[in-house]
Amino acid sequence: MSTVSKREQIDHSIDSIFRLLIDIARSPDTYSQNEQVLNALKSQGGLCSLDMEFSIRDEQFSIRPISLNTLKKRLTQPDAERDFQHLDRLRSHAQQMIYKYEEQLAAPKKRSRSALEEQV
Repeated sequence: MSTVSKREQIDHSIDSIFRLLIDIARSPDTYSQNEQVLNALKSQGGLCSLDMEFSIRDEQFSIRPISLNTLKKRLTQPDAERDFQHLDRLRSHAQQMIYKYEEQLAAPKKRSRSALEEQV
């Protein structure tokens, strides 16, 4: 039997989601090949259905699935220091950072005259 209440588990998952999104924005290379994370970043519902354990700088985190309504409710409470719009912006930003990282890897370095003229 778990010693952590459902409410505490949800709060830990929400905190871990924020940590994950911030870490993705800082180091997208770490997550660019993780299909589970890439799928979760596509939508708010995908992020809520994420079920994973991960570590950031040797600190362990876990995210358990929660409903989108529960997430929104927890992040709209008056004493909440973070809100749902902030979370969604972080999700979108993390997704953009991964796309930018992948574009940098895919873009070949053209040394032809026409490619150099395009850069100028």
